[in-house]
Amino acid sequence: MISDSLRKRFPNGLPDDLKADAQKFEKLSKKSGVVKVTLLSNFGRDVELSLSQGVDIYRGVIVETTGDYVLSEDDKSWFHPQLFKTRTLYASSEFSNVKEGEGPSRIAKFNSSAGLYAIQAFDEIGGLSKTEYVIVDTAVDSLANTQLNHWLSSGMKMKDTYTEMAIQRIDGKTLENHTKELVSSIGKGEIVASFNYNRLYKSAGSYLFYNHALKPVDSRALVQISPLLGYAMVSTKANHIESDVLTASDYLDVSSFTDEQRMRAYVMASWGGKNIVNSFALRKPISNYRNVLNLDSAPTYRMERASFSSSPVVDKLDPKAVLALTPEATAIPEVKAAKLHKHILNNVVRMPATPKILQDVLKNNWKSLLSSKYTDGESLFLPRSIVENL
Repeated sequence: MISDSLRKRFPNGLPDDLKADAQKFEKLSKKSGVVKVTLLSNFGRDVELSLSQGVDIYRGVIVETTGDYVLSEDDKSWFHPQLFKTRTLYASSEFSNVKEGEGPSRIAKFNSSAGLYAIQAFDEIGGLSKTEYVIVDTAVDSLANTQLNHWLSSGMKMKDTYTEMAIQRIDGKTLENHTKELVSSIGKGEIVASFNYNRLYKSAGSYLFYNHALKPVDSRALVQISPLLGYAMVSTKANHIESDVLTASDYLDVSSFTDEQRMRAYVMASWGGKNIVNSFALRKPISNYRNVLNLDSAPTYRMERASFSSSPVVDKLDPKAVLALTPEATAIPEVKAAKLHKHILNNVVRMPATPKILQDVLKNNWKSLLSSKYTDGESLFLPRSIVENL
């Protein structure tokens, strides 16, 4: 069940949190109709999709089943909702920032991007040359979610799901073609390479769902290193490879950014909305990613300017993650600061008023947070109606 690449990532064994997640898939692998489960090096909980949909959704796994395997709501944990997500590389230097949302020329609201990237190389006399490309990486989330929810709630067999995925038309086009049309409305120029993931494949006698895994084309695949770093074109003879080498929830240390890094993270990289926190754009790659996928000789497409999904789950993130992703107000470039909520510029961090957070906040700060109308020394003066509900 554990792939070679995941073993390379964790040569001393899985950490406890990931081990608990892997146990869920160990249970899945023993389910009737499941042929094989493979956990890849990018295996982990999809933080943004899990928080937005209210159910644990995982990424970085290949699940192989028989044709008679019956889908259920439980399978949403691995049948990733961003179906037919497409990543296309264009030989072009023409790019304008893209908004998120529904419709043409817009990237999905979660974990998607479009931008200008460059390969740098030295010429024969030591000069630095640069070749620019546009990479679009997105999905048609609304249509994909509708189809997936139908398959799961209907209890469809995997072979019927595969057939419907291939032929079912919405407004005259399959979901795959809807996604291709969206990507082509953003990217311009000659297509150098194109890949899709979160899709179902058929083999002799079984079906395989590639969750954040790519099927190489002509023995190569465009793998995302991280949103701010870019992509690498990896050569491989394998039948599959990770679509990215991202961690599940390890973020860049924004407090240590230099001025140049802040410009790159908040100006050259852009996203919609008025929040400074972006758990997708500021995610780190796995620490030993070069060794895991043998990337040393792979051409690297460095991000120069890109639009990213806002992935709006800041109100549901762990408070420590929110704080880690929120720079001091004085460290935010002016051009970015002009687009943000005013409380961010006042060094005020917004978070949900959950019972646990309220308890933790009030534990050591209740005197300063509560009005003097209700406190006197170590005592509280509360209205009778409140005390009756204690």
